[in-house]
Amino acid sequence: MSDSFDLDRAAEGLASAWRAGAQPAGLRADVRPRSLAEGYDVQDRLIALLGHAVVGWKIGLAGRNFYRGAGLSRPIFGRILAPRRHVSGEDVIVPRDASVTIELEIALVLACDAGPVVTPDLIESAHIGFEIVSSRLPDRQRIGVPATIADNCVSHAVV
Repeated sequence: MSDSFDLDRAAEGLASAWRAGAQPAGLRADVRPRSLAEGYDVQDRLIALLGHAVVGWKIGLAGRNFYRGAGLSRPIFGRILAPRRHVSGEDVIVPRDASVTIELEIALVLACDAGPVVTPDLIESAHIGFEIVSSRLPDRQRIGVPATIADNCVSHAVV
């Protein structure tokens, strides 16, 4: 394993894949995040490079069995970007050569920004939604949690 990690190159590669709607051939060691912190650092840089407004948050590995099965103590988080949020009836373009999964979700609209203490009165409304999951990286089941986080938790779009 390489001792160096190139955060900028990792984020730029993911941003290029997001824009092109394509998958790179692989993830080299120097651009593969090795820790959750590196994964979130790449995700932060990716979001900045894409330049889209963040309109919400997504939770990945939300069930206790899912995050514990991945060796984690809590779920992982990604962002919902404005051009990737769709209303019912809109067409959603998905990558042609990538694996795509559609997940039924509960979408919460918050009444205000949440702080460190979350209470039920923060929820303004709840809705049925769908997340279209598709990684910009090949073999999303084997890339590891830090790379999944870097790839905005493999979220492609939400409806």
